[in-house]
Amino acid sequence: VRAKECNAFWVISSYADKFYAYKVNTAGVYLNKVSTIKGYNTNDPRGYLKVSPDGKKLVAANMESGTHIFNFNDDTGEVTNFNGSTSLNRLSLASNLGYGVEFSYNNKRGALQLAPNGKIYWTSDESRNISVINNPENLGSRTNYSHQSISVGNGAIAGQGLPPFISSLLLPITIEDTNNNVVNNLDINLCIGESITITPENIS
Repeated sequence: VRAKECNAFWVISSYADKFYAYKVNTAGVYLNKVSTIKGYNTNDPRGYLKVSPDGKKLVAANMESGTHIFNFNDDTGEVTNFNGSTSLNRLSLASNLGYGVEFSYNNKRGALQLAPNGKIYWTSDESRNISVINNPENLGSRTNYSHQSISVGNGAIAGQGLPPFISSLLLPITIEDTNNNVVNNLDINLCIGESITITPENIS
């Protein structure tokens, strides 16, 4: 996930009751923070670990230990119990376990893999199709979930999971011209000799 400082990222892993946050910047890669969470213990390596696009929340799914949500500090790399709680925050799931997780653009909803188009996709093992949550910002039927509706291609079979992305890089930004007109996704026609200056939203 993108770090608070410019041109830096966090790479996070967990083992047993600890989270390891490695900072990656122009100086290299180094272990910046080890966070110990009382009562948390992963005993199965299978499962996703994701940070919300805004770098403030972390969710860890585990096939044996369940799915938990934490706070993440994108400045220091520290992982703490969610919202300052003194105890673990385990998500209530039908199976009480977990494997795939994801945050939507608004950093609230959870599922599997956020895509650049704002939709969330998930894959079923040994399936020729993947499913999609078309509107993950909404709740209930308004999410417009479509089960196994997208083919993975002739002869292809989906496995356990999709390629991971750094979600904070998928956040939409605003691009404006010098008159403060938003020009995202617009076709701009210019004649020979004309010019235009466009400026992306400042991201820190």
